[in-house]
Amino acid sequence: ALHVGPFKLLHIIHVESSLSIGNDIETIALAARKIQPEILICVDGVCATGAEELRFDAWDIDAAFTGSQKACGVPPGLMILVLSQRAMKHIKPQTYYSDLTRWLPIMQAYEKRVGSYFCTPSVNLVVALNVSLTRLLNVYGGMEKIFVTMKTIGQNMRDRVLAMGLKLVSPSGKGASNTMTSIYYPDNVDGGQFRSAMSKHNCIIAGGLHPAIKTKYFRIGHMGISALEPERGHLEQLVAAMESCLRECGHVFPKDYVPSQPLAQL
Repeated sequence: ALHVGPFKLLHIIHVESSLSIGNDIETIALAARKIQPEILICVDGVCATGAEELRFDAWDIDAAFTGSQKACGVPPGLMILVLSQRAMKHIKPQTYYSDLTRWLPIMQAYEKRVGSYFCTPSVNLVVALNVSLTRLLNVYGGMEKIFVTMKTIGQNMRDRVLAMGLKLVSPSGKGASNTMTSIYYPDNVDGGQFRSAMSKHNCIIAGGLHPAIKTKYFRIGHMGISALEPERGHLEQLVAAMESCLRECGHVFPKDYVPSQPLAQL
């Protein structure tokens, strides 16, 4: 499609959260740049940044953004945005407070540890983000280790779901998200009953979003501290609750399925 252009912008969703699909940003971005050298490449990383592999400079990306509440593990309220020099040339003033040309001098001053003011930021959320990023870089082993860890967790979760005799909405392996998984309800299981049962185990799962099949599947997340701090037992609790609630709702597990087996041993 890029050969039809020229186009001004290519917008890529890193993790398509309605179906738990993970797009190959590296392949798409480098191919687009080869075909159209001046195209702006923007990555929506809302369910990905901080967990899925993203190399802004190496892949020649122009804009990447996320929300603070997903893999960064911060309360909602912040938009995190990175822009290339190429993208900065295309910035046009918008509304007063969202005009990036007004914010740029403030950010440049902050980088030099110099006080500057445009308007009052959400200081509590900025402090929380600093704590989160510090943990990602220093406590959890840095982003290279996190990328590997998240791939392992994502694959282990998909393997466990398949071992339960369930069907994934998006195929396992390449092309699947490592931060969340979408799963079809078994034919004999009522979705509302299953989600209600899960809530009694203190596990909140999300219903489907894709209009064509939204009543036929549910979604689970495995990112942030739930994935990076296994000692909390969040994912083991989730799996155990799924086993119990599926059985309660009438699902028959494969004969060789071993319940409550740690994810890492599957």
